[in-house]
Amino acid sequence: MRMTSASEYAMRIMGQMVHCYDKSTLTAEELSHLENIQRDYVDQLLLKLRRAKLIQSRRGAQGGYRLSLAPEKITVADVVEAVERDLLEDTCDKYSYGKMQCRHTVTCSIRPIWRALAQKIENFLRGVTLDELQREEVEAEKQTLIL
Repeated sequence: MRMTSASEYAMRIMGQMVHCYDKSTLTAEELSHLENIQRDYVDQLLLKLRRAKLIQSRRGAQGGYRLSLAPEKITVADVVEAVERDLLEDTCDKYSYGKMQCRHTVTCSIRPIWRALAQKIENFLRGVTLDELQREEVEAEKQTLIL
């Protein structure tokens, strides 16, 4: 499994939108500033998230972006799938063709392990919602204030 910067940044953008869910929208410029991500990259990620119907956009003076679903209905897997080609890159498939072709594709004893691990990771990511992440963030902030 390989998490790219696109997945990380998309999760951070979605986290910002959770903070203002039901209150307001955030512009691409605000998201860029809040998360210290280049504006062009934010625009690319917002487009992918909108195409996946995870966010919606509104034009005009009060325009911007907001979640299109409640935070408890959006999982980490949904966000990653929106910005990546695949949720998890299959290590074995990566070497099944081309110059780096694996010689062990038929009799590989490791392939079932990678596939089982990928399934467990996918199930885990499908079980974590944006709402849960925000609650964990709030709890961590409380603990920091106590210390």
